[in-house]
Amino acid sequence: MLYINWDLNSGEFQFRHNDIQNVTDLIQSMCANMNVRELRSRAHFPSILANVKNIVESMDERYQVNERLSSEMVERINFVRECVVRAEDMLVIRDFSDARKLYGRLTILNKELIGQKTVRMAARKELLDGLKLLNVSIDQFARLRVGEPSYSLIKECRKAIANDNLEALPKLFEFGV
Repeated sequence: MLYINWDLNSGEFQFRHNDIQNVTDLIQSMCANMNVRELRSRAHFPSILANVKNIVESMDERYQVNERLSSEMVERINFVRECVVRAEDMLVIRDFSDARKLYGRLTILNKELIGQKTVRMAARKELLDGLKLLNVSIDQFARLRVGEPSYSLIKECRKAIANDNLEALPKLFEFGV
């Protein structure tokens, strides 16, 4: 159900609807027809804001997992280098049994690195999916505004993402800039 209230004295509109897409289309259409060049708004869509907060929390966790996996991978790669050098030294001095043990260890390390890479790729995909959902939300909430307020919202949201200040996004979405 759509509820529209227009206060003629203040010139304020109030839309109440649970579907952000319908409201953005309505606002954009009305502003285009009425030649409104700038429109500020306050937007409250609890389900979308809750979803954004969940995405932000999930992304923070994914960043931490990614950092931990990266540091573990660096440690393993250094250990692989060390094993390769030691195995080559064993071959030079013709200690084939120790060289074989080191190459066996390298095989195990290689499998572990491949497993870690798979986990990192999955975490990266989840991060990218989260960013895509945030971009869709940024676009939707920007379309609830017209002109400079819309551009400012997009700019501030991108700045918040770049500065790893994801917690600011829900407030930017709701109140604008």
